[in-house]
Amino acid sequence: MKLAILYAGQGSQHPGMGKEFYEASSAFRAAFDAADLPFDLHRVCFDDPEGVLNLTQYTQPCMVAFAAGVTALLKDAGIVPDYAAGLSLGEYSALHCAGVLDAPTTISLVAFRGQAMADAVKDRPCGMAAVLNLDRD
Repeated sequence: MKLAILYAGQGSQHPGMGKEFYEASSAFRAAFDAADLPFDLHRVCFDDPEGVLNLTQYTQPCMVAFAAGVTALLKDAGIVPDYAAGLSLGEYSALHCAGVLDAPTTISLVAFRGQAMADAVKDRPCGMAAVLNLDRD
């Protein structure tokens, strides 16, 4: 039988995610802590006292660090999927799982992506930005 893992996209985050894994697994900790980020990843993921976890510049690196940790935890237990896929942001976690990107690169890349996405909609009264149905010009 083949095993596939589907990584979640932005929107499934919640305070406390990964805290028990972090405390119990050195493999999870190593992957989770792999990137140097401009904010306290533990504070935002595990407690979120400032309520920023749902802001995209925090959500994205938190979600990918969590996924990298889970991937490492599973690998440490001898569980390696035959296939990996991701929904939206989860595609980056799938690339990490497949060995295309290492954990520090993946988390750092997604932190840059999340900040760029947040900056793109700064001072706009919306929670999402999309461009649809433009003509060629």
